[in-house]
Amino acid sequence: MRKIQIALLTVMLSGCAAEQEVSSVSFEFPFHEAITSCNWPNLEGLKATLFVSGHLDKPCELVVGSTYTAEGICSGIAKGSERYLLLAYHMPANSTTNAPAADIGYMVSYVDLSSGAVAPGATNVEHQLIDNGVTAELINTTDGVTDLPLEGVNVVGDDPLERAKAWSKSLILERQNSSTPLDIDNDDCPNLHEVCLGTYADLDVTDSETCGL
Repeated sequence: MRKIQIALLTVMLSGCAAEQEVSSVSFEFPFHEAITSCNWPNLEGLKATLFVSGHLDKPCELVVGSTYTAEGICSGIAKGSERYLLLAYHMPANSTTNAPAADIGYMVSYVDLSSGAVAPGATNVEHQLIDNGVTAELINTTDGVTDLPLEGVNVVGDDPLERAKAWSKSLILERQNSSTPLDIDNDDCPNLHEVCLGTYADLDVTDSETCGL
């Protein structure tokens, strides 16, 4: 998979005090190089949500602009430990085309906010997401989800990205309550490709030979 450059992520750090600092988040749409073709207007309404381990009760909703760059503000992420990140891109339901709501891709990553990795008194840290398989990984197919490790089963203990991927697996599956969250109609054509082709609402007419893979 080719590298996909993601804009800088500034993660909020807060100590034990009640004070809540604020930080901004910005991601470029990470799928421009992951698909062969796309009718970009079909992605109108695209949404992006950032989940942070230990703060799943406060997902960070990002605004997706016309260039498919997600921007927003996250706050109150406590420092002191390693944090796993799951950026979920998702399409809302469309009553006009009868297209159901579904996720179209994820970026899994992590950021080390332990005391040894963060300067004393720091309130923000910059974290760059690059789909390099070392610090972050892009997932937009069912096979990609299936291949994620399971917590406590096949996780490489000293690899933080593997731990992040294991943490994200159950969260990804729970989002759609399905074993195929990125291929909602189970036709071997990822949701993202169907949205790009304009066949997403049909659900049952697209297959891997015609979805532009």
